[in-house]
Amino acid sequence: MKQYWIVDPYEKEVYIYKLQDNSLYGNPEEYTKSHKIKVDGFDGLEIDLSLVFSSLIFQEALEDS
Repeated sequence: MKQYWIVDPYEKEVYIYKLQDNSLYGNPEEYTKSHKIKVDGFDGLEIDLSLVFSSLIFQEALEDS
């Protein structure tokens, strides 16, 4: 796997770990809700995290209403 993503919906952060030439994963690239991520291997695909995270509804919010 060339890269993997960890998405933290509560903190509204994304961590992308990329496989390096030494076959180990390096330090993650860190993104917050204000970033847009260009996806490696998919020319022209950009993910706007502000749109992704603004559409999340958590169970706790539903229970509080």
